[in-house]
Amino acid sequence: MRENTIGIDLGGTKMLLYCQGVHERIETGSAFTPNDLLHQLKRFVASNRLSPKRIGIAVPGLVDAEGAVLASDVLPLFSGWKPKPDMAALNLRWSVLNDVKAALLEEMQLGMLEQARSDRDARTFDVSSIAEAREAASTGFARIPWAALADGGIDQLAKEAITVRCLQSAEGGLAQSDDEPGAVALVARSY
Repeated sequence: MRENTIGIDLGGTKMLLYCQGVHERIETGSAFTPNDLLHQLKRFVASNRLSPKRIGIAVPGLVDAEGAVLASDVLPLFSGWKPKPDMAALNLRWSVLNDVKAALLEEMQLGMLEQARSDRDARTFDVSSIAEAREAASTGFARIPWAALADGGIDQLAKEAITVRCLQSAEGGLAQSDDEPGAVALVARSY
């Protein structure tokens, strides 16, 4: 079984369930109830062999700080729903948010991720020698061929508190081993 987070977009006409590439659309409507949601959620988990640790539910309506749905015009049977007991029975972390608030939070997180990646990329330099790696690490990160660190290169960098943070494959993913051809080390100052 896979350990995952499940996202649910609950609406007046449909419910979308999503978990790491697995997704499903279920028709809802004004007669859809919290019990229907729980039944469909349990079925989704079982049929896809998921082991969720967290769940996030976006709901159209007024939702309080505890995740209770105070009012929902399009899903009237959710008005007054307090998900805490239902979610506690599932033994996982959960959150219920107003759907507009959930969309805004997603946009904020995407913006922060974009900014963090931009900052990282602006401070990461491709280098080919220990001396260049030292210089780059003084203000950011250095990407250096792993082979350039052979014969004591790691020890030389360590004298200046510069360490290997990540070993990447030639394609940019994580290297499977430290003897992978074309591997690249990401080095930076340790604090």
